[in-house]
Amino acid sequence: MRPQNYKVSHFDEIDSTNTQLAAAARAGALDGTVYWADFQSAGRGRLDRVWEAPPGSCLMASVLLREPGVAEERLHGVTSVVALSLLQALEELDIAGVSMKWPNDLVVGERKLAGVLAELVEAPPHTTVVVGFGVNVTYAGPDEAKATSLEQISGRAMDRAGLLDAMLTRLAENRLLMRDDEGWVQLTRLVEANCSTIGQEVSVEMGDQQVVGIACGLSPHGHLLVENDDGVVELATGDLTRVRATGA
Repeated sequence: MRPQNYKVSHFDEIDSTNTQLAAAARAGALDGTVYWADFQSAGRGRLDRVWEAPPGSCLMASVLLREPGVAEERLHGVTSVVALSLLQALEELDIAGVSMKWPNDLVVGERKLAGVLAELVEAPPHTTVVVGFGVNVTYAGPDEAKATSLEQISGRAMDRAGLLDAMLTRLAENRLLMRDDEGWVQLTRLVEANCSTIGQEVSVEMGDQQVVGIACGLSPHGHLLVENDDGVVELATGDLTRVRATGA
């Protein structure tokens, strides 16, 4: 059962849950408003990549978070907190073998299972974040997507509404930790422990720049730390285009 402070709306079809929820945020929608849909006609991921799946084959949802007590630099870690909440929900539903790939994916081995996209929204009086997430339930996409689905990895049907409820319950608990310094450290350690990027050789693109090295951990703000010949570089975001196990 989801916490009562969420206000959940379901749509048969929508252009984008993130787009519509951001508009609702600007119009005064309350903290904890959630949109989820069977089909998105204009769904997108990081770097405006398009993602379209058959109706009812994925869990596609967005949640509105108003966090007046959280420092703005910490809000960049909301993506990881939502991804962690989703991973924890999957574990509770006996889905094993899932890990986090920095900065915003859940993967099984090298195959993507889910993605998370957070957007800061100008919606006074409080800093507001709209976080969208998509989970492949029965559809893994075309072969070139190199993805997987819950059905493929578990061999059983998965109730999308039940997964959403489980994720929102864990998110409510993790949001309490976000607002406390010690809790934030605990969250960062949990993310780090579940992040398969750590300990691997990575290549991260940030616009025209590229950083190559060993992912050695996360900063107190949840940024990726990459060690190379120049020292340790702290990355707030980027496109991780190559991951290889150290020594491979």
